[in-house]
Amino acid sequence: MKFRRAELHNHSTESDGTMSVAELIDYAVEHRFETLALTDHNTYSGHRKVAGALAGKPLDVILGVETTTFFGHILCLGYGAGSDWMSLNPYAPEGLLKYLKHQGALIGLAHPMCIGEPISVGCQCTMKIHDYSLLDYIEVVNTAAGDTLMGNAQALALWEELLFEGYRLAAVTGKDIHQPPARLENLFTTFAQVDEEADNADGVLQAIRTQKTIISKGPLPYVAAQEGDTVQIQVDNTNPYDSWPEKFGGIAPVMELVTGPGQSQISRDPWNAPFTFQIPASCRCLLVKLYDGTCDYRHLLAVSAPFYPGEAQL
Repeated sequence: MKFRRAELHNHSTESDGTMSVAELIDYAVEHRFETLALTDHNTYSGHRKVAGALAGKPLDVILGVETTTFFGHILCLGYGAGSDWMSLNPYAPEGLLKYLKHQGALIGLAHPMCIGEPISVGCQCTMKIHDYSLLDYIEVVNTAAGDTLMGNAQALALWEELLFEGYRLAAVTGKDIHQPPARLENLFTTFAQVDEEADNADGVLQAIRTQKTIISKGPLPYVAAQEGDTVQIQVDNTNPYDSWPEKFGGIAPVMELVTGPGQSQISRDPWNAPFTFQIPASCRCLLVKLYDGTCDYRHLLAVSAPFYPGEAQL
């Protein structure tokens, strides 16, 4: 198993970005992205420019689009066709969602809890989704602006709520690049758990499809083994993202093991691997969260992929 850095929400001059497709690819290579998704607003015109700009460079690109409506933004990965976004019925959006799924897209909500109008008209998801099983993922952290503006804590809470209701949804992050970011340090990003033979864009898409994504500022918590009602949890601190191996020694680590709504246990020694945890009989989904010192969103370092006890997933 490997962890592949995936930046899944980015724009070029084909819509409202300031970098051309070639410049965006060069930026991604310079900053050691491993997989980049091109998700311009309501256009896939940049897709035909990717191959030439990418030739010989150490980067994989996922072609996609951000279907941008007045009632929220829908990210579509692995998708290269148009859609009539004006046909969206905000009270019954399943029609458009089913169409996008039928076209083969992996679909997710972008910044669903963003502040919205009048500041960011259309950016907040106000459509009334009745069937969340039509989604593959939710962008739980968008780092294009501050947490309050983007509603990141609320988006993470929405994902958790849906997860414990039984929906199978991956959590991802988005740089939402329109221009070169003012900073890249101390930001969440997505790491896809991929097999050695699928260490590429297809592996990333499969990780999203099977909820094998971790959001992190550096440490990578994951369930390494299960025996009966006991799991072994490990934290990979070798990930070079944002110089994490040099940072983690100065962290006061706290692990929260979330087993249901309002149900969790705390460990203050998670760096010792493996950490053994006995899963409560009532648990149908396990999340591992890592914090620096205090269990609140401001100190959050990482959230694991969901683990479903009793199912073959390792």
